[in-house]
Amino acid sequence: MYTYACDVTKDDTVRETVSRIEKEAGPIYVVVNNAGGVSTRPFHMETMERFWYQIELNFKAVWSPSLRFWVDVCVLVRIV
Repeated sequence: MYTYACDVTKDDTVRETVSRIEKEAGPIYVVVNNAGGVSTRPFHMETMERFWYQIELNFKAVWSPSLRFWVDVCVLVRIV
């Protein structure tokens, strides 16, 4: 079993982590997007910076790893 940590809000980090996984563990067959977060502070006490970080985290947690995975799958399908 392999485990990897990755900051999904940074596209470069996602690309580097996916490349590292493929080199160390082989092809990726399953992607589990299990990242996200929520602030426990009342909305009126939240800063704009923290608010946008939550938006980035919860959006990119799904989009960035999935996009990287599906681009690779589409390239593979075209080759085959």
